[in-house]
Amino acid sequence: MTITVRVLVISVTLFLAATVGGIVLLVRVSDSPNAMLLRPGVPMVVAPGELGSLSGATAPLYWAGTFPDRRLEVTTTKSGSFVRYLPPATPRGTHAQTLTIATYAVPGAWHVAEQAAKERGATRLTLPDGRVAVWRTSRPTSVYIARLGSSTLVEVFDPSAATARQVSMSGLVRPVAEAK
Repeated sequence: MTITVRVLVISVTLFLAATVGGIVLLVRVSDSPNAMLLRPGVPMVVAPGELGSLSGATAPLYWAGTFPDRRLEVTTTKSGSFVRYLPPATPRGTHAQTLTIATYAVPGAWHVAEQAAKERGATRLTLPDGRVAVWRTSRPTSVYIARLGSSTLVEVFDPSAATARQVSMSGLVRPVAEAK
């Protein structure tokens, strides 16, 4: 039986969520007196400047910077955190497929990516900063990125496989904390 990266990520995160069970994480979105809280499973549209206050709450939060005519929607769940790039008319929380940068806490993320790269139909690319990007022909719209020694696995999803790869290889995908 072949285990895909996504199945492995989901299995590991569900195990971690079960061991930590019952903890509800509330993340402050800004330092203003009217600060809103990001609740698990509840998508929230945030400005790029507000995104930085979310980083580091549970794990590094990754994104790909800003894109013209796109709003940032952030959701955190038991399995990870998701930064979606919504087109102007797309309502918050919709299931429409759009560019999404997902961050998963995965012990041994580098090893997980390296193992996935050995699977049939997988492509592995070393990025200029030393991270690896892996995608499969059976699911080319998701590219997984990992750094040696890191426990963070990043997924770049886009309905267009070419866009998912281009964004992944562009050097734009990085922790929000590095964008400050």
